[in-house]
Amino acid sequence: MSRNRIITRRLVSRNVYRDERGRFLKKVDAIRAGIIPTTQRYYEYRNAKGKRVSAKFAKKQKQKIITITQAGDLLRRESSTTAREVSQIISQPSWQTIQSQQFRSIFNDAASRGVRIGVQFNDRLVEIPPDKLGDLIFFFTEMEYEYIRIFEPLTGGVYLQLLHAESPDAELFDFDSLTTAPIGIDDAKLRAANAEFQRNIELIWRRYFG
Repeated sequence: MSRNRIITRRLVSRNVYRDERGRFLKKVDAIRAGIIPTTQRYYEYRNAKGKRVSAKFAKKQKQKIITITQAGDLLRRESSTTAREVSQIISQPSWQTIQSQQFRSIFNDAASRGVRIGVQFNDRLVEIPPDKLGDLIFFFTEMEYEYIRIFEPLTGGVYLQLLHAESPDAELFDFDSLTTAPIGIDDAKLRAANAEFQRNIELIWRRYFG
């Protein structure tokens, strides 16, 4: 999925102040008058360049719409198709942040119990068959090395995290939620490092999973 052909949407909220006649008021005037605000929640749409667009415009485009939500410490990104696929493995997943070091222990426990293992990558959910479990470990190891190679010189440390959900008979790993460590990094350098990392792990993924 090309990141140049997607539109993102995020649920946001804003406080609105109205007088007794329903007219909009400035915040400062409303506070002085003791008026309690009402909260409006709506989806904010942005194109690949980060520019805000209307919901009508977004839905007219022949582009995939990715919904961004906060899940623990990380952001989760998924299209409606991926959301349906996820629900077929875990009906109502509760996403939690895990460190990259925790991945192997969770994975090994899941493999030993023989439960379903799903991976979200590039807004596509892949259920890993038993004969490909080893390939998932190889992919993850190469991805970690690539992350360390690109980001450790910039940050002096490794901060790779991802989202994980579980049920008694399934485990899900969201590789689309992978974080980087922007602390103290110039934005241009961070963008370049992120772009390189994403390009390289997509190549690694295709080598193992097509």
